[in-house]
Amino acid sequence: MVALSASSQLSSITIEPVHYHEQELGNTDIIPAGAVTYHVYANFESPNDYLSAVFGNSDCGALITSTEPIFQSSIGSENAEDVNPLLFATNPEIEYDSFITIGKLNSSDEGSTIYTLEDPASPWIDSFEQGGALSIDSESGGLWFVLYDGSGVNAIAGTDQRVLIAQITTTGTLTGQASVQYFPEGDPGNNTESACTVMTDGTVIGCTDENACNYDPLANLDNNLCEYPEEFYDCSGNCINDSDEDGTCDELEVLGCTDPLACNYDETATEEDDSCEYPEEFYDCSGNCINDSDEDGTCDELEVLGCTDPLACNYDETATEDDDSCEYPDEFYDCDGLCINDADNDGICDELEVLGCTDPLACNYNADATEDDDSCAFSFEVEVTSFNPTCVDLDDGSISLVATLGQEPYSFNWSNQSTGAELNGIGAGTYEYTVTDAAGCEVTGFVELENPSDITFSLTIIEPSCTDIADGSIIASVISGEDVTLEWISPIDAPTTGNLTNIGVGEYILLGTDQNGCQKVETIELTSDDSGCLLIPTGITPNNDGFNDTWVIQGSENYPEISVQIYNRWGQELLNSKGYQEPWDAIYNGTTVPMASYYYVITLGPSVEPMTGYLTVKY
Repeated sequence: MVALSASSQLSSITIEPVHYHEQELGNTDIIPAGAVTYHVYANFESPNDYLSAVFGNSDCGALITSTEPIFQSSIGSENAEDVNPLLFATNPEIEYDSFITIGKLNSSDEGSTIYTLEDPASPWIDSFEQGGALSIDSESGGLWFVLYDGSGVNAIAGTDQRVLIAQITTTGTLTGQASVQYFPEGDPGNNTESACTVMTDGTVIGCTDENACNYDPLANLDNNLCEYPEEFYDCSGNCINDSDEDGTCDELEVLGCTDPLACNYDETATEEDDSCEYPEEFYDCSGNCINDSDEDGTCDELEVLGCTDPLACNYDETATEDDDSCEYPDEFYDCDGLCINDADNDGICDELEVLGCTDPLACNYNADATEDDDSCAFSFEVEVTSFNPTCVDLDDGSISLVATLGQEPYSFNWSNQSTGAELNGIGAGTYEYTVTDAAGCEVTGFVELENPSDITFSLTIIEPSCTDIADGSIIASVISGEDVTLEWISPIDAPTTGNLTNIGVGEYILLGTDQNGCQKVETIELTSDDSGCLLIPTGITPNNDGFNDTWVIQGSENYPEISVQIYNRWGQELLNSKGYQEPWDAIYNGTTVPMASYYYVITLGPSVEPMTGYLTVKY
């Protein structure tokens, strides 16, 4: 805590934090999170010094300023004398209100009454109450004070040798100065003033918890960095209780077997309790052999070598480990080389008999058979029924095989990897088959499926003379196919049958269907090089300037049957030209027509849709 020199016995005025607000607080008014409540103290050299007033004027203003607004409760007071502690429960922010004081925190504290005085021409209380700085610097000045009336315990410095003169809550940084009047050693006859004492920052940041290892007795603002020892240890890392001095705290001792070779070794045990248990010789703690290379449950040290298979001719019932010395008879024979089972006494063991057809002339003759089982079989017949595909490239043909006079069941194998007596959904081609009966006899053959006659068209196409004129045509006829009907399926407004005439550019789709329902689609795309197109002007200016004086329709010479009609707005025909040899010059009955828009109709020939529009005449 730094103090500036002052006259008499006032040592300093200090600003010290007393509460840090980690969260918002308040109901009527809100103290923001991060705000700090500070106490401002006048510090004396004697515990008997008596503070009577804090003042300021134009010579030395009394100032308490903050870089951010000072918190003021709307239901608190600028004077601690009027702060009511009964309101703290419902409005906790009042306890941290900003106010001036002499030794009191609220109205319940004992001591002399605190008074305020301000210059009416330069008031300081209202601006302070509105959250501004406390500023008393007028010529007349102002102050807060107590009377020396014998009850002023609040004004006496006391054992801590200081008197509280203000409480300020803000999120900013405080600075200030003030002048004080006091009575050294409490002698009212010795009135002393200390003018213009600058307030100093008395903040000491550190750990304020006395139980912490890094407790700082000088700190008055906690830094939230207190450090504590682990449970059962002191701040030096030593056990608080360690009766056997083994470095493990008594509370953390674990009794158990500490021998790693014991079956019940406890790696967590810190103190031996004579409970260790050990396995029998050659065995581990689970009762398993330590050495058992063949994993037969008998320790290697206890093994007896020999033949351990009871079915072997040299079986040794005392052996515990087989040494590959067992000797066996051939399968189906005993140790004397005789058949164990031979019902017909033919020297071939029953299990080795091979039943089958022993006749070399049979389809199913088996050269390995040792005993005939009356299964000999001979050749059989196969009947074939087939249907060709109904359409070219349509897989709806079929073949059916029926086998007779052989031994059932029959198996069927085809050259297309199919099995079964029937092939369905197949196209044209050659299909080979092999039929085998239960006796092993085989019949092979092939079937040829053929396509019907394909549908083909002949198309005569005349493309439109112009993109915008429907004077093209398509003539279609059938070249091949069985009873083929033709149908136009696109565009939707085309005739469904017959030839297409007076048609424009676009896509046309022809569908041919024969008597079997087989179909073929032909797509024709009509285009035009526009060599026969008309260029119809939308206006003329018949003013005899040699430019655009007549209505010239470019390309009309390509249409000898063209007819042109022009009408005025009342439907009166002004021109009716066949062949349009002479371009119209806007003359009707020898007189120039008025400037206006005129309706025209142009027909290129019979059965051709007329073209219409408007022609504008300007002068």
